[in-house]
Amino acid sequence: MSKKRRTQIGQSQLASRRYAQNGSLSGPRKQTQAQEGMPRSALTRRAWSGWKEFWAFVGPLALIASLWINFTPSITIEPSANVDPQREYATQFLITNRGHVPVYDARFSCSIGVGGGLTTIDGTLTPPDLRPVGLLASGQSVTRSCDVGLDVQGNTRIRFEVSFVWPLIGHHGTRQAIFSLRRGSPGYFLVPDSVP
Repeated sequence: MSKKRRTQIGQSQLASRRYAQNGSLSGPRKQTQAQEGMPRSALTRRAWSGWKEFWAFVGPLALIASLWINFTPSITIEPSANVDPQREYATQFLITNRGHVPVYDARFSCSIGVGGGLTTIDGTLTPPDLRPVGLLASGQSVTRSCDVGLDVQGNTRIRFEVSFVWPLIGHHGTRQAIFSLRRGSPGYFLVPDSVP
């Protein structure tokens, strides 16, 4: 057998051994940094553990925020039509439940002359205009008025307040809005005022 043939057989056997050991003809594979430091299964376990810890912290917070958004009453108070523009406080108030849950025992009150001498009016004094509502369902609206025919000349601000009971827990909540009285060519109207 010639020397050249022996060299070819030797190279072939060497290549076979390398392939059997490494699965490659190119010699020993370079190990990655991850393989050198820690087995792949340990890396996977560590990543999965971190993911679980993240959701163990964030999950309850997201649940609480979602419950708060979906089960907290949201009552809005807006001025509506003025049935008699020549009268100062004939504007109707539109009270709307914009939340996802109903509210119970909604009661209404007005304070005229906010910031000075207050004339307080509630449903007891003026049953037709400020009568309570037993149930204000989600999306439902009602109108109420503070027009009681009292002499309130010089008072240019009004606070309208709604008190109600939350569902399930029975907590008493309130919402209020303050408006200033303005006079235009058609008569009187109310605009929002932020001063308590």
